[in-house]
Amino acid sequence: IPVEEPDKQDARKYRLNSRDYIQKEVLIVNRSYNASLALKKMFAYFRHHVKIMDANRFERKRPSLEKFDIVVIDETLINSMFVDYVADLKQQHNIKVVGLRNLFSEDGLSVDGGVFDARLTKPLNMKRVYTMINGIYGIEETEEEVGKADQIGESHETSQRHFWTRYRKPPI
Repeated sequence: IPVEEPDKQDARKYRLNSRDYIQKEVLIVNRSYNASLALKKMFAYFRHHVKIMDANRFERKRPSLEKFDIVVIDETLINSMFVDYVADLKQQHNIKVVGLRNLFSEDGLSVDGGVFDARLTKPLNMKRVYTMINGIYGIEETEEEVGKADQIGESHETSQRHFWTRYRKPPI
């Protein structure tokens, strides 16, 4: 029975500094369902509980955001009513709102009213999400940690190869 080496992409390269920043409730509202699924996977990496809502359903129902810790919303869905709702909600609850924007969207087109704690620009990757989470919770990222994450990616392949050659189970 051949032993497969784990995929390099499944390596845990980014770690949050404290357990206080994991297992958060996250709502993702985006016009593209596939992009939402990719973003869900990135947040699930940090052990967050993620719920995806379609943009049309969000506009029709306007659900309560009180149970969520982080709301990632497409900037094109923001209107003045939403800004007022979130401003009131932030006074009562510790909620973080992240604006999701396209790469070629122009600044100043969305009405945000200072409601966003951070912004994510598509195309997304794990490093952008990691930096955004650190930013909204005020975690200072040192150059050593950033370099360490890059270094882990390089040394992970070597360490995994060593592990699997050393602890390989004999064939039955």
